[in-house]
Amino acid sequence: MNIRKASDAQHLEAIALAYATYVKVGASPLRDAIVDELETLSGRKRSRTTHDLHLIVERFVSYGGETPTERLAARKLISRDVRAIQHLESAKVLPSRVQALATTPGEGLHAWARQRAVAKRVCLSPSDAIAQARRSKAEARQRALIHEVSFTTRRPDGSQKAQRRFKITGVLEAEIVGLRRRVKDLAARAAQSLGPLT
Repeated sequence: MNIRKASDAQHLEAIALAYATYVKVGASPLRDAIVDELETLSGRKRSRTTHDLHLIVERFVSYGGETPTERLAARKLISRDVRAIQHLESAKVLPSRVQALATTPGEGLHAWARQRAVAKRVCLSPSDAIAQARRSKAEARQRALIHEVSFTTRRPDGSQKAQRRFKITGVLEAEIVGLRRRVKDLAARAAQSLGPLT
């Protein structure tokens, strides 16, 4: 089936058939021989990232690609369809239910591919994802706090001239620490520039 001439419904039907074939091939005792034959038929060498699904999907749909731009678009579509099938497999959706499920709002090849990509990211680094979520939550709490900073100005004789207090919201504790350090440095420089009192 040529993807340019196919309707969305026909494309979805071809993907459902590719998914059913993938399940059938995976359960076959001749799986390795079938996959080798598919690789030969594809006319290209498998890379480290080539999944069995890439070979199967390409047997059902002609993605085209004469120009470099078209070839890039074809590769993106193949990857999308492969991720969509992987999501359906992990969600335990039967191939016979694919077309009916796609009619549900929020479902479809793009949505399934996106869900697969998100699940893969979380799966690859769950601890990082959890740690990042905790950091973001802690930062949001800190930004809601009110921090108080006071500035004291002094006369040349060292006596206190005025003291002002400022309330700051929407900044992190680390940012406040840096601000206080800068204020302290400025006060020290101002004291040095005045020199010793006589």
